[in-house]
Amino acid sequence: MDFLSSRSDAPATSPSGHAHHGTAHPPPPMSREEEERYLLSLLSFGLDRVAAEPERLAAEARAGKKETEAHAVENYGAFLESAVCVRNVREELESSGRLLHELAARVPPLETAIGDVADKAAAMERERKDVSTTLKQHSQLLEILEVPQLVDTAVRNEYYEEALDLAAFSRRLLARLPDIPLLHDLVAAVDACEQQLLHQLLAKLQSNIQLPACLQVIGLLRRLGRHTDAELRLEFLHCRDAWLQASIEESRSAAASSANSYSHLCKFTDLIRMHMFEIVTQYRAIFLDFNSLQEDQASEEGGLLYGWAHGRLTHYLAVLSKGLPNLKEGNQIASVLDKAMYCGAYLGREGLDFRGCLAPPFESRVLGLLQAGLAAAHSAFEAALHSHLMTPMPPALKSRYEEASDSVGGALHPPSSLLDHPPLAVLCNRVCEVLNELRECAIASTETRAHDTMAASLTLSCESLAVYWVDGESSLEQAEREHVLGAMRCMAGDLVPYIAQCLMRVYGTDKPLLKCDAVSVCLVEQVEFEEQAKRE
Repeated sequence: MDFLSSRSDAPATSPSGHAHHGTAHPPPPMSREEEERYLLSLLSFGLDRVAAEPERLAAEARAGKKETEAHAVENYGAFLESAVCVRNVREELESSGRLLHELAARVPPLETAIGDVADKAAAMERERKDVSTTLKQHSQLLEILEVPQLVDTAVRNEYYEEALDLAAFSRRLLARLPDIPLLHDLVAAVDACEQQLLHQLLAKLQSNIQLPACLQVIGLLRRLGRHTDAELRLEFLHCRDAWLQASIEESRSAAASSANSYSHLCKFTDLIRMHMFEIVTQYRAIFLDFNSLQEDQASEEGGLLYGWAHGRLTHYLAVLSKGLPNLKEGNQIASVLDKAMYCGAYLGREGLDFRGCLAPPFESRVLGLLQAGLAAAHSAFEAALHSHLMTPMPPALKSRYEEASDSVGGALHPPSSLLDHPPLAVLCNRVCEVLNELRECAIASTETRAHDTMAASLTLSCESLAVYWVDGESSLEQAEREHVLGAMRCMAGDLVPYIAQCLMRVYGTDKPLLKCDAVSVCLVEQVEFEEQAKRE
């Protein structure tokens, strides 16, 4: 018993050479059920049995220990191999741990790379699907890509409705698929074609087109949507004004080549009449309702149309004022005046009657023609007077003139007494020429100023004759003195009243405005002075 106790207390050596203490490996604890069974069995033992129980347990322990040592000796090699195996397993486990840590460190980049590969694969898959879809819709895509070319072809061939339909289709397609860059490029190309379409439509408005064509062009411009209504009206007037200006320039070039102001003014007036009436008619038919309040307001405020018309008519009057001085004949002035008055009456149907503005330039030109003619007549009279053309006409010629004058009834003929005084006949002829020109273009509003101009010219001629008498009185012979005095009497008593009557015939009035006594007062005084001197 003591030996077993001492052996049980001695350390046990494992086959691997390591000492294992008894306390180092205590027996496994009993379960609760085993403890309860063992206690129940102890309670069923007798006293002797219970007293001998420790010894029995110790003997079982010693027997178990010996059996264990015997097994250890018998399986010494297995224990060594097991120890080596454990050591190797531990080393492998440590290596595996290190590798696992390295692997764990490389897992996140691997996950990122796998994610990138997955994204690229998904993108490639989508691209493959897109390419496949594109291949399936190849014909439809070609039709869409050909839209700009079709629009350009339609514009060039003037199929404007079809071009606008294609442009609207491309915009609807872009509105439905705004994320496709190709559609943006396609719409940009279509916009460029539409710009060309816009230029062509504006060029049509700048040509000689009628109202139906204008309506079609304006409708197309409205479909384009590049202009507001006010801008469209302004653009219409601008284009039509360009057409009118081109026609005027063409007429001006033709007139410049022929150097004929009369034909230029006539053609210019006809162009203004026809083209302005056409433009105004087209504008009001396209944009305005004749019975609407908008038209009334436009009339009161001037409006865009009336502002343009005012500028055009102002330019016409300026051209007229500049060109009238180049007209040297009364019938040309009258013809231009008739055309201008007809133009004003024609445009008056559209509310553009400008006839009241024609009076100043024509009055000025008529009075200028009269003044120039009378100045030339006075110069001819003075030239004849200073050339001493005082020889009277032969009596036979004078009597033949009187017979011819009497055979023509109702006509106003110069007095036959003028044939005795050639300078007065020259003056009468020249003044009659001027009055014949004035008769073609006599304006009633110039009557008073025409009489004043005539009175001033005749007064100047009378003074020239009186000065001629005074300067040559001492050097003239008695017959010449009587002839000059007769010329003075003829001018005061015959020529001046005759010219006054002619001027009244020109203006068709019975009221004499030319004061003959005031015109020839210097001659009458000189003649009375000479007669009084003879009597004395």
